[in-house]
Amino acid sequence: MHESNIIRAEGVVIAVLKERLYRVELANGHQFLAFVTARRAAAGDRYEVGQRVMAELSPLDLSKGRLVGRLDASPR
Repeated sequence: MHESNIIRAEGVVIAVLKERLYRVELANGHQFLAFVTARRAAAGDRYEVGQRVMAELSPLDLSKGRLVGRLDASPR
């Protein structure tokens, strides 16, 4: 999918489901499953409940997304 079609949104992690799988909620109440890529996980990216994150979603399937970064400046 072309990058211009990707929806970027800010959300909050509401649940840690597995090692690289999280449930995220957007400001409008929409919840979706979000994953962390293997490269980011290998770099040590871990998220906790309550952390603000930036996610990318496909406009074709809003139930899944990818976490691309942390928005708050809290230490790991």
